[in-house]
Amino acid sequence: GSGWSLEHMWVLPTFMKRGVGHTLLRAALEHVKSKGSKRLTIESDPNAEEFYLRNGATRVGRVAASVAGTERYLPVLQINIS
Repeated sequence: GSGWSLEHMWVLPTFMKRGVGHTLLRAALEHVKSKGSKRLTIESDPNAEEFYLRNGATRVGRVAASVAGTERYLPVLQINIS
């Protein structure tokens, strides 16, 4: 189709700020591009939103996500691939 979704990309805290997330995201983008798609959509953990924004994503919305009975919202981000 015209776009793919990234689900469950996690980096352990001890490996954050070492380029691991950036490398994983770039690999995902290359895979999506190799399949002929032009877009990657991400329902991000709120704490990871800034990471995706720094890596070219834009916020396109939000989705409700209840955790342990507490309502919260996840940012929905999109990266367009050229």
